[in-house]
Amino acid sequence: MNSNSLISTECLLELAWQEGFHRAVVASNIELEDYLSRLDSLKEEGLLDDVEYESLVREWQELGGRGTFLLCALSCYRDEPDDLTDDNETHGLIAPFARRNYYREAVSRLKRVFGKVRERTGLRKRDGRIFCNSRLPEKPIAREAGLGVYGKNSLLLIRGLGSMFVIAGLYLPLELADKAGPTGRKAIETGNGTFSLCKGCNACMDACPTGAIVMPGILNEKLCISYISAREVPIPDYMREKWGKRLYGCQTCQDVCPHNANLLVATDTRRGEIGPSVPLKRILQMDRKEVKEMFKGTQMGLSWVSGVAILRNAIIASGNSGDRRLLPLLFRFLESKEKTLRESAEWAVRILK
Repeated sequence: MNSNSLISTECLLELAWQEGFHRAVVASNIELEDYLSRLDSLKEEGLLDDVEYESLVREWQELGGRGTFLLCALSCYRDEPDDLTDDNETHGLIAPFARRNYYREAVSRLKRVFGKVRERTGLRKRDGRIFCNSRLPEKPIAREAGLGVYGKNSLLLIRGLGSMFVIAGLYLPLELADKAGPTGRKAIETGNGTFSLCKGCNACMDACPTGAIVMPGILNEKLCISYISAREVPIPDYMREKWGKRLYGCQTCQDVCPHNANLLVATDTRRGEIGPSVPLKRILQMDRKEVKEMFKGTQMGLSWVSGVAILRNAIIASGNSGDRRLLPLLFRFLESKEKTLRESAEWAVRILK
């Protein structure tokens, strides 16, 4: 670890502000005992299998809590309609976090920050690590650093941003000139302690369409529409009925959160722009490869987002749309070799007829 750093906490924060991040904190020597304890609990409750558990623990142990972290928040809020459906076309809905590629935008900004840090410190490119929507425990790291506090929906909350932001971090294997730490960091006021901004509110838990928030701060991903929407997993009829017209992601727990009301801060980017909704007819005419090509470069184009899952979502959304004009396009999926598409189409056709 480089102990002769010529960079300070204030310098790192200033670099983050210059790149347009909406909140930033710096912390050193982060310990995640609460996070590791949380993983143990999830494993014991059957919400985390052994492979996933070991993978998450190993990711954190690679850094070992040493060094310095710059944690940043970039707003994904935008004042725009949620559904562009008109008399001619019915649309599938995109959750706000995926309407533009805010993750890639955040990474691009942090790369510029890291470049300036390297100029000042002599660090090599391989010495640092930028993480955003990664396998690292980003929310626990950001919470421990003081970026935000947990809400009951398991997301972080920040005053003025609500939960409408993406987290991006930069790990540096060095000590800062002023030796910032969890007690000496500069942080925006967020409240004190877990759920401190919820003040007895259970709106997110009550509104979740599938009951995925099984207890305050604990999310069962196997029931979460946002999680499922990217993956090829079986969906029971009761969940299809609650799916609505979602094509990707789910926003319900954030829509009802009081901290997401009257937001003003937005990110000026068109990187990976999709928009709030996409015509279902267009998606239903594609195959899995064409879907992946359509969303290349967007948040929906990430390698782990399944093209089959997007098609399945479009089929379910069509069934819930009430638009019988989509029936001819659904019929072709009744003979699909993909079980998830075939079963979803059978359900959607039955609902629309």
